[in-house]
Amino acid sequence: MLQRSSIHHNGGFGIIGSGNGALVESNEIAYNNFAGMNPYWGAGGSKWVYTDGLTVRGNFSHHNGGPGLWTDIGNIRTLYENNVVEDNVRGGIFHELSYEATIRYNTARRNGTTKPVPFWTTGAGIEILDSPNVEVHDNLLEDNWQGITGLDDHRGSGPYGPYSLTNLNVHNNMIVSRISEAGGGRTGIIDMDLSTAFVSGNNRFQDNQYVLGNPNAAYFIWFGERTMAEWQSYGNDTVASLTGGALVNFASAGRTRYLSDEGWTWMENGWGPAERNRSNGESSANDGRQMTIDGVTYAKGLGVHPRSDVRWNLGGQCSVFSAVVGIDDETGSRGSVGFEVYVDGALRYASGTVTSATPAQSVWVDVGGATELALVVTDGGDSDAYDHADWGDAKVMCSN
Repeated sequence: MLQRSSIHHNGGFGIIGSGNGALVESNEIAYNNFAGMNPYWGAGGSKWVYTDGLTVRGNFSHHNGGPGLWTDIGNIRTLYENNVVEDNVRGGIFHELSYEATIRYNTARRNGTTKPVPFWTTGAGIEILDSPNVEVHDNLLEDNWQGITGLDDHRGSGPYGPYSLTNLNVHNNMIVSRISEAGGGRTGIIDMDLSTAFVSGNNRFQDNQYVLGNPNAAYFIWFGERTMAEWQSYGNDTVASLTGGALVNFASAGRTRYLSDEGWTWMENGWGPAERNRSNGESSANDGRQMTIDGVTYAKGLGVHPRSDVRWNLGGQCSVFSAVVGIDDETGSRGSVGFEVYVDGALRYASGTVTSATPAQSVWVDVGGATELALVVTDGGDSDAYDHADWGDAKVMCSN
């Protein structure tokens, strides 16, 4: 177990490990590989080999000279969740020559800083290489050198069977890509035999949202580089064009605005005022604690109590709202709420009933051109006792 540590400025790797049932949680992993070791062989933020049941949760891995978080060779039943990976040289989260994994609720920004191997899968926010049975969902990726990618280069077998790109299930992710350089900014897969991963691999991308610098450019790879229309013609993200907000011209988007830093136009809260950058606490202002959902802390966001209704004027200048929502850990095993997002009065997101046992949920909503954003929390259909609800990392991407 490795928790709440700062691992930085090591010569090659920040963390290496092996074994069963390991937990790596709430660490900062930064500026490793100052010696300039080869990141394709052994350097970066971390590397785990031959693990079973590894959990990597709530870490901040950034500015490493290689992948931010890397499982390589013989790992199975791996869980990556609620991590933030930013500005790493090779890529963000990299699962290689391994087996079953779940990669969810992570944020990956600006990884692949050296822009490696154009027209390939390297330098992605999330990259899966020769690893079957991987599910990638509810992640936010912003301007990585590649988006979410997979590669099968047929490198034999390991302790649990063939190393292959099969049964890759990529769904409900938000992928922002404004990369304009040739060979960059793409999502999809490559197979060195040009066939197996596409024809019989059962690899699929569904219900993802894409925010592209140029909606007509080839930001996808499937039997070669593809436009969005061509990508969908192969059966990928077939619902995207029907649900609305799946393809947005984000070229003018300029900066992130945290809602806790912005003045609201309306605030209703069921127990004291809504709190900025802290949990709801008690009935007075500024009496909350650090927001914590599933053991992961959030420096930015809103702590509220139902019935809560907080609104902002976006002025038509923003494109995407995102947050991580859940019951704050300060309630213990109590509390039940429902989270709702309204855009110009129209319901765009509803969580259903969320309890203290419900995993944190990532929320992305298209707010392109909208005037008003409203974040509403209800009592979950029962009393409002212990209903301390958090909008963690609540923010909008805007043009100014």
